[in-house]
Amino acid sequence: MATSALTHTRGVYPGDLFDELIVQHMLKGRGGIESFREMYARHPLANAWWNDKRPDMKRINVPTYITGTWTNTMRGMGAIRGWLEGDDNGWEKTPKVRMSLLRFGQKIPQAIENIVEEDFPPARTQYKEFFLSTEETLIPDAAPEETATISYDSNSSGNVSFTHTFTETTRIIGLPKAVLYMSCSDHDDMDVYVVIQKLDSDGQQMKNLNIPWKGIPVNSVEEFAPEQETEVVLYKGPVAILRATHRAIDETRSIHPHWPFHPHEKEEKIPPGEVVRLDIGIWVLGVEYEAGESLRVVVSGQSFAAQRIREFPSSNPGMSTRSFPA
Repeated sequence: MATSALTHTRGVYPGDLFDELIVQHMLKGRGGIESFREMYARHPLANAWWNDKRPDMKRINVPTYITGTWTNTMRGMGAIRGWLEGDDNGWEKTPKVRMSLLRFGQKIPQAIENIVEEDFPPARTQYKEFFLSTEETLIPDAAPEETATISYDSNSSGNVSFTHTFTETTRIIGLPKAVLYMSCSDHDDMDVYVVIQKLDSDGQQMKNLNIPWKGIPVNSVEEFAPEQETEVVLYKGPVAILRATHRAIDETRSIHPHWPFHPHEKEEKIPPGEVVRLDIGIWVLGVEYEAGESLRVVVSGQSFAAQRIREFPSSNPGMSTRSFPA
């Protein structure tokens, strides 16, 4: 079969990066463009306009070429790049799944590439449950005997975190999910952000450079200024976001038990102080952890990456002045 070109779909970045940078300075033409920010202001719940942008992947029944990304939420976890048609050229012998594992830091190689699998997530995946503890650790397999409460200030950058240290090389591939029981004493809704970070053997957060080191004018992650650490360049780990009043799930449309489908068709307000269960699908990941390195789950009420356009400081030697999201 021959590969035929096809326009691809991708995730939508409904923040300043899209409205203020891409729309104003990159997209050309006179036909105008839909504003996701304005549509959300007018129609915050699902309707025909929003649902038209959520394709039902289960209905695709032809061979397709799909690419995905671990690192960039602008691109989407899967983007259709083409379909197959035409003359026989052996394309059907191409492995069904090819992927890479990120290693973070300044390791050589930066990633383990071209890993071949029969399916995704890999069929041999060993699913494990970890439970949150008040000692800020992740407890494997069995929940603590006593329940407890831990809190953070959602009006600031407050958060809570839980860590697990690996004793042997471990590869985590697929779709993680957080199940949280949460309440808020002052409001009837909550925005909940979850991120999975990687820590080195000294407990310091690691980051993954998304381009070859030779392609940038710095030699280490430490040389980046905070405003330069955009997700386009540096990956800090998979993120999840859920507004608690949109917690309803349509199991018939969920593509995986760890990726619940939220219809966003109604708001279910939460009486202040009432505890509710939140099933939060986390962005897909593929990361290798070496012995002594750790996984840290962070829960917060604030975005981990402010979606604003900032200027790279022109005083930084070797870095051009360009607009990027912080």
